Amino acid sequence: MKPLRPDFACLCDNSHTDAGGKLNIIGIFENIFAKKFPAVHPQMVLSATFFIDSQEKEFDFTFKVQIIEKGKSEPIQKIEGTSDVRREDVKNNQKFNFILNFQNVEFKNPGDYYLEIYLNDELVKTCDFGVVKLESVK
Repeated sequence: MKPLRPDFACLCDNSHTDAGGKLNIIGIFENIFAKKFPAVHPQMVLSATFFIDSQEKEFDFTFKVQIIEKGKSEPIQKIEGTSDVRREDVKNNQKFNFILNFQNVEFKNPGDYYLEIYLNDELVKTCDFGVVKLESVK
């Protein structure tokens, strides 16, 4: 059995977990707008929750999250690391909140993009989003 399985994931402007363990999400979006390209988006946040299926009191996992332009294979930005889950940290919850900040992401072109979430080297979730060129209003 895998220790974590995805519940949901979204892209947003900001996210945090409060003292009671509630996940607070601000500004969920599906599109990024830019006047010219290449465009740099100053901050975007992946906010996700995963069900805890492990009965262990604590366990480690590796993660990789990458942003890819549809039709391309190389990520335009990637964050990798190792984290852990401790039962006392999540209290009696059966879910684990996962928040990851991307800063200064450069989009060379408007178009369709997606974010891939890997846990322990397995792709578990994707989030699609668009990067849209804003036309001048006359």
